[in-house]
Amino acid sequence: MVLFVIGCVTGRGQPHMQAALDHLQSAQSELANATGDTGCRRARAIELVNRAVRAVEAGWSTRPPTGGADVANAGTSLASATS
Repeated sequence: MVLFVIGCVTGRGQPHMQAALDHLQSAQSELANATGDTGCRRARAIELVNRAVRAVEAGWSTRPPTGGADVANAGTSLASATS
């Protein structure tokens, strides 16, 4: 019930997307505190996580959730971005 109220107040109402955003922000923190950058992998990971955060935030502001197609495409986009 509390999550629903928070979602309504923020206008998001998407607890899974909020959880994903929380995890992405945690990843940002962990990557920022990590040492070393073998083969520029850390820098690339930071770039991709930042991009994912922006995508989640932009998704909330532009349209309502559409379901499965977006989830499937997100995985494909991330996989191609890492290649």
